[in-house]
Amino acid sequence: DAPPLDLTEILAYLVRQSGPFLDQLGVQRDLCEKLVDTLYSKRNGRLMHPPFSGDRSLIRNEDITDELDLRIARVLESTGYHREGFWNDPAKYKISDNRRHVAIVTTASLPWMTGTAINPLFRAAYLARSTMQKVTLVVPWLCKSDQQLVYPDNITFSSPEEQETYIRNWLQERLGFAANFKISFYPGKFSKERRSIIPAGDTSEFISSREADIAILEEPEHLNWYHHGKRWTDKFNHVIGVVHTNYLEYIKREKNGALQAFLVKHINNWVTRAYCHKVLRLSAATQDLPRSIICNVHGVNPKFLNIGEKVIADRERGHNSFSKGAYFLGKMVWAKGYKELIDLLYKHKNDLEGFKLDVYGNGEDSQAVQAAARKLDLGINFYKGKDHADDSLHG
Repeated sequence: DAPPLDLTEILAYLVRQSGPFLDQLGVQRDLCEKLVDTLYSKRNGRLMHPPFSGDRSLIRNEDITDELDLRIARVLESTGYHREGFWNDPAKYKISDNRRHVAIVTTASLPWMTGTAINPLFRAAYLARSTMQKVTLVVPWLCKSDQQLVYPDNITFSSPEEQETYIRNWLQERLGFAANFKISFYPGKFSKERRSIIPAGDTSEFISSREADIAILEEPEHLNWYHHGKRWTDKFNHVIGVVHTNYLEYIKREKNGALQAFLVKHINNWVTRAYCHKVLRLSAATQDLPRSIICNVHGVNPKFLNIGEKVIADRERGHNSFSKGAYFLGKMVWAKGYKELIDLLYKHKNDLEGFKLDVYGNGEDSQAVQAAARKLDLGINFYKGKDHADDSLHG
């Protein structure tokens, strides 16, 4: 039964949501807050708060923000729209201990077998294994048509709950312990041009304010290309960006690639400086960004260490551990290095007589890559994509 929003309330909310954008344009934050204060206080033509002075204005701004949030929540609730964190029982979110809360926000999800789906998933599981923090993994939810474009083997889901079950089952098969963390979904849209999932809306809203402590943004530049909501560094106490991909190298391969890469380079610098306290680059092959250091925080999956120990044991018994030559594994799109691979194999074809190479991957350019290899008679064996730890790859 909440009355509809009036014009001044809508304008107040619009100004507040546009804060990060206005900040980048040089509009001071306190000016935005005063404007929101003025608009909301005078809604329906009535002055809702008596004037304050001095430090009490800070308290008043917080009260205005809370009132505006509650007002928006009530109107949304009256329409039947529900989102966790807006109007649920506050007792549900009451912190019962001194544990930190870590929100890991990423740009992809299983069954898409890509690094930004798998590595954040393992990060969430191993962080949650410790009792020092609570963990939420925030992943994109795609519509059916986008699922068909992205997910392999015609796998689709009718609901986020169904996909969450798939993710947890996949993870459980690969872990030796129970992973107690929450999975939350935000709406995403697959961009064919960028071959990436783009967040649709303000992703930060899918973590409640009570749980907004530490945020780990997997691919912070990618997550924030179109971000138009609350600044991450305002909502969270500490924000860490983990850079996985050198998007500039991908973009350079496109039409007008040099110009596009120049623009994207500066956009990446802009958004990571605005939204991250610290940026971790997984390797020196990624773009050098503000406040960044090179640090491979993925660690090593114990499964690979077990494989290595088995290889050592086989060698001690006199067995030939690596009898199958070499393999190349990656999504089968030209940008993953397939052109360079084929060019090098052809250039050194005479020197590599008898050399065996197996290629594992699925992707949009599969037919073109295989046709190019056959045309040059390179003798490459092509297979569908597999996990690096698959038994068939150990040799």
